[in-house]
Amino acid sequence: MKNVTIRFLTVLTFILSTSFLLAQETERDGIEGRLTICLEDSSLRTQMDRRRCVYEAIMEYQMLIDTLTSELKTLVSSEGQEKLKLSDESWKEYYKQESEFIANLTEERSGSRYSNMVADELLELLRQRALFLETMLVIYKEPSEED
Repeated sequence: MKNVTIRFLTVLTFILSTSFLLAQETERDGIEGRLTICLEDSSLRTQMDRRRCVYEAIMEYQMLIDTLTSELKTLVSSEGQEKLKLSDESWKEYYKQESEFIANLTEERSGSRYSNMVADELLELLRQRALFLETMLVIYKEPSEED
């Protein structure tokens, strides 16, 4: 009975802590909120206006990724720091190559919607990297089972 109670409390604690973490507003949420407000602005008249909103979010995500990477670097071991450095370098090269590929696919097309597609795809790449880094930070900030 005591073992069942301990397991129940452990599972309950995990569920509540996960719910709490998911409910916390992150910097990503702030960026997404500002992007939504910008895109819903009634003064936006052109595709260029819309693209400006997305590129502002792209710049914010790039800064967030740098911040998250720096914060994560302070939490991992020396070996982890080296692997994080390699991961960061690989990510930057991947982002560069994907950016060039996406731009190449659309550069031969006419119309502003293709420029918007490029911006949207670049934004999505950055969203995914930021989410990954935030998840890693949550994992490293959790007390380990050895504690």
